[in-house]
Amino acid sequence: MAKIAILTDASADLPQDIIEKHSIFELPIRVAFGSETFLVFNDSGGLTKDEYYNRLRTCDEMPTTGIPSPLIYKSIIEQALNEYEHVIGIFISEKLTRVIANVQQVLTALNHPKNFTLIDSTVA
Repeated sequence: MAKIAILTDASADLPQDIIEKHSIFELPIRVAFGSETFLVFNDSGGLTKDEYYNRLRTCDEMPTTGIPSPLIYKSIIEQALNEYEHVIGIFISEKLTRVIANVQQVLTALNHPKNFTLIDSTVA
């Protein structure tokens, strides 16, 4: 049986125990509160969900989100491709963010690996 990896982005909001149990790879998002910027991997990284909601209650202006450098995505995608025979990437809708565009940019740089399947979830 082929070893298949699942790759998603932090907007999937999967519980950490599920991510660990199934070895799911996760692409971060960037969250900025004013001049402070964090890379967020679901409930880990520079800002946990609890920390995010605590800041949200007390901040003067709403945070902004963005997509980190494609180099960060490239590193994670390469790791998944090196460790597994096939990678299935399921991401937030391309109509809402540039996650899929950045993943496609990375896949182009990697000469479109045949063992990567990209799926647009079409939802947030």
